[in-house]
Amino acid sequence: MKKFKNKKEVEEFLQEQYIKEQDMHFTPLPEILYKYVSAERALSCIPEIGNGTLRATQPPALNDPFEFKVKMGVNEENKENTNEFLAENLSNIFTDLDVTPGQVAEARRNFPRYYIGLLIRDLLSRKIGVISFSEEHLHQLMWSHYAEEGRGFVIGLDPQKLYDLWPTLKKVGYGHMPDIFGGSAKLTEKQLVDIIYSKGSVWKYEKEWRLSVNLNETIGTGKKDDQEQPINLIRIPKEAVIKIYRTELTPETIVDEISNRLQNNEYRTKEVTKLVLSKEAYAYEEENQDRGNNQ
Repeated sequence: MKKFKNKKEVEEFLQEQYIKEQDMHFTPLPEILYKYVSAERALSCIPEIGNGTLRATQPPALNDPFEFKVKMGVNEENKENTNEFLAENLSNIFTDLDVTPGQVAEARRNFPRYYIGLLIRDLLSRKIGVISFSEEHLHQLMWSHYAEEGRGFVIGLDPQKLYDLWPTLKKVGYGHMPDIFGGSAKLTEKQLVDIIYSKGSVWKYEKEWRLSVNLNETIGTGKKDDQEQPINLIRIPKEAVIKIYRTELTPETIVDEISNRLQNNEYRTKEVTKLVLSKEAYAYEEENQDRGNNQ
């Protein structure tokens, strides 16, 4: 059995084992992944001509304030040395961005418990966008949060088609605490990738998969969201669309438009499946299933 001299060696060993485990482990793609969207957004996802689009969202515009949070065992007593260490470390990872000790110091003053994650998040926002999917299509909270309070759509996509275009498609890992990078050990680019695909366990119900894409490879719209983040898009091929769901609240005019578009294109589904409220539980179910229960 390996013996350790101190806590630092334990943390470094655990981090090494974690990296080895990630290298050895590959999660098989599910049969289908789902994207929750508003009714209006569905029209750009399912266009009449050409391929659809989805937003590649920059980290600051994601809805979880703990995104990219890192617990790093840095020396908080000698702040000046720590600022220089982190600035050098982050500059080595983000080679096209110059991170200064002053930026680290300012982040530390403004957000003393979150400054490392904040720096990583802001640096990543200049380079990557994230597209989120779920293994679930009937979850009430996600219909409420991401599909316009149940008035939108859920679009089922072929994960293999997505992966063939973007091999960064990966399942999100959930945990009760952020990853620890201890002592003088530097944060590596591979560990940074792991941080992108990590979230708190409170979000586990979403069963999320993510794509991370370089913003240089996306389509710029020239528009910004309410957080002043640029809106960038990726194209989703029509043949990746294999299922579409709506609810009783989804506007019929948009349902009709989407249904008509499905008939005239290369989509792999030709209908919009209607979900209704279950009579037996707080749940959605397919309308034909509800009718079957009444026969």
